[in-house]
Amino acid sequence: MPDGWRDLRISDLAEWRGGMTPSMSRADFWQNGDIPWLSSKEITGGVLRTSEKTVSALALKETGLRLVPAGSVAIVVRSGILVHTFPVAYVPFDVTVNQDVKIGTPRPGVDGRFLAYLLESMQAEVLARYRKTGTTVQSLNVPALLAHRVWLPPLDVQRRIVDLVGHLDALLMGHDTELTALRDTLNAMLERMRGDMTFETSVALGSLTSPRSGASWSAKDETSEGATDTSPVVKITNTKPDGSMDLRELMHVRGLSKSVSRLDDRSLVLIRTNGNRARIGNVYRPPMRAYGAAVSAFQFSAQFESTRTRDWVYWWLRHPRMQTAMSEAASGSTGLGNLSAGWLKALQIPTPSVETRDEWIELLDSAETALRRSSDSIAALREGRSALLTAVLSGAVGISESYDSLLGAVA
Repeated sequence: MPDGWRDLRISDLAEWRGGMTPSMSRADFWQNGDIPWLSSKEITGGVLRTSEKTVSALALKETGLRLVPAGSVAIVVRSGILVHTFPVAYVPFDVTVNQDVKIGTPRPGVDGRFLAYLLESMQAEVLARYRKTGTTVQSLNVPALLAHRVWLPPLDVQRRIVDLVGHLDALLMGHDTELTALRDTLNAMLERMRGDMTFETSVALGSLTSPRSGASWSAKDETSEGATDTSPVVKITNTKPDGSMDLRELMHVRGLSKSVSRLDDRSLVLIRTNGNRARIGNVYRPPMRAYGAAVSAFQFSAQFESTRTRDWVYWWLRHPRMQTAMSEAASGSTGLGNLSAGWLKALQIPTPSVETRDEWIELLDSAETALRRSSDSIAALREGRSALLTAVLSGAVGISESYDSLLGAVA
């Protein structure tokens, strides 16, 4: 490691405390309070701005709740989210926390924002090594986590890392704002399209296509490598809530019947079955790489007479109201919801003139292209940020001392 870097435990970097929930039956603990109180669901990463709830000074006086100074770092140690995420956040205001959170006040020589970045970079390792198994609610082995050893660079190096990564975070925030605006624009366009349509001329979806459930197979038939006896398959894991398909991990399956429907430029894919009702009815146009692929039994594939007809139906089904209608039409009161092919076939699709239809398709396609480009830029930035964070925290890449003079000039 570079000169001046110290091998320390996480417990050496901060004074760590837990929290509690004052009695909800004591209104005087909560009413007119002005002291922020954080629960685990509010630890969402980055820099926190406020808390949903506040407690009173009386709650501090009469309970074991303790006020933690600004500049501390909060981590979630008990929550269902630990199945897949280790939430870390920097807290720039005095705060109290509940019992599912540990919060550390940095010791001298430790920058709180650096500590947050350090813990964030450890997410996969923390979940793999310190998440308890066999418990009803996911939790971490906190003593073991705090005993974990890390490398701490000198304070001036910490601050350079914080500034550099912070600039990337600001850039990401700007792109996120742009992405939200693009989504709002697209939804507004879809609403306008729906308002412009009448059902004086409409047809049942079943007259345009016959949605078919995909194929079933067992996990042992899957392979990541294509071969002469395998077929590519698009699974639910390849379909994203934002309407895109991620085919970086496209699986192949042995033994699928030749009669199984395959995707092409006239196909749509819809989610048929899912435990999350909001996902049911999500609709996708397969990219070229998915042509020739089959879909799973949890999805529908639908073939249309022409690409243009497919595109029109895609945009009609993409409307938020249609997405809600399909989610609500799914059968099953618990567990998996199922959307029936019969319900889909009976769905009425307006049939405007070819000119009107094509104008809307081109307009909405342009908006979606802008949305995808913005989303891809954010993904690339996040990937670059992760690689940079790993490199600078490991000491593999150093930040020159001349960076300090640059910061002074900017300031």
